[in-house]
Amino acid sequence: MLRELMSRSAWLTAGSVVGRLAPYAVLIALGRRLDAVGFASLSIAFAWASVAASLATAALGTVSTQRLAADAGPARRMLALRALRHGAAWAGLLTLVVAALGAPAAGRAFGHHLDLAAFWPALVHGLAWSLTLLVGAMLNGLHAVRRSALLQGAGGLGQALGMGAGFAVGHDLAASLWGLALGSAAALALGLALLHRALPAPGPAPLPAPAHAGLDVFWNTIANATVTPVAFAAAALITRHGAPPGDLAQYQALEQIHQLLLYLPGLVGQALLPLLAAHDRRAQAQRTLRPWVYRSAAAGLVVAALIGWQPQWLLNAIGNPALTDLWATRWMLCNASLALSLSLLHNDLMARRLYAPAALLSLSWALVFLGLGSTLGGVAGMQAGRFVASLLLFAAVCAITSRPPPSA
Repeated sequence: MLRELMSRSAWLTAGSVVGRLAPYAVLIALGRRLDAVGFASLSIAFAWASVAASLATAALGTVSTQRLAADAGPARRMLALRALRHGAAWAGLLTLVVAALGAPAAGRAFGHHLDLAAFWPALVHGLAWSLTLLVGAMLNGLHAVRRSALLQGAGGLGQALGMGAGFAVGHDLAASLWGLALGSAAALALGLALLHRALPAPGPAPLPAPAHAGLDVFWNTIANATVTPVAFAAAALITRHGAPPGDLAQYQALEQIHQLLLYLPGLVGQALLPLLAAHDRRAQAQRTLRPWVYRSAAAGLVVAALIGWQPQWLLNAIGNPALTDLWATRWMLCNASLALSLSLLHNDLMARRLYAPAALLSLSWALVFLGLGSTLGGVAGMQAGRFVASLLLFAAVCAITSRPPPSA
């Protein structure tokens, strides 16, 4: 099991090295060329795709990955196509709602810290990329891990090239964002082509969806909707009380580093889920998992402590003038150190189909994060609040998954 997990992780990592490093590298580079408001606006628009996916397609992607991996046969074709139709409907509905209501809400939430020129290209980017992530999840569930890796790599490279080319042509925020949207749309087209080739041939009439399938997606949507969008809420809280634009720019710069550090652990979790979901190896995989959870948490905290002892070199290497708060950087690194262990535990919950407990835990995490972060105040307070919330989440999920899994 470990060898197959490493193989899957290696392929997904190979795609993500280009796919995630490239757009973040361009974001960091543009942070040196744009003012604080422009950089914060670009970062928020880029992050909107993750929020859109968490609200519209991420839950469907996780449930579909689990079901496609667990249920072999020609029925998987209709299961994948049904998930794609539902994802397109939900993503389209979210886009329409935000198009009608989002600009005034964004203005009220971020005020003069946000350039509303980012609004429309962010919507297009969010719609295209949320569907691309859904397609990538289904490819993973179909055990087409190489195609999933190709989609992530090519999609991220397209986003990076789009942002860079847009800035080179227009030299402003809007041009960079429309380039980002174009890159995401191209990635979606590639993903649909890869999915078409990965789907099994049409078979007999498909079985109806299980009665609990909709409830699983509902609970998983709650879980996703209380994790990713909470970063937007934290950013809005930072802008309160007369905070200067540099505070929001610093928070967004730290978020870019944080998301980059979380990306590889997330890929390991994606690679693990189909193995945990497969009936013939589920018990063995879950028994093997627990030691790696503790080892990854301990190793991550040691690395975070070593880097956080003197983080100036990291901030100097990034070169963003907004990054000035050393304690905010330290707390961010501590939270990122738990990423791999939390990713492994989360996918263990998904494989056990404990969607409702996962949703309630995510909601509790978000409440602790925002409540404690707003009480402590500032960028460093927000980062410290998230770390404490993640420690509590780690302990709670370990307790829930401590019961040995049933035999396959």
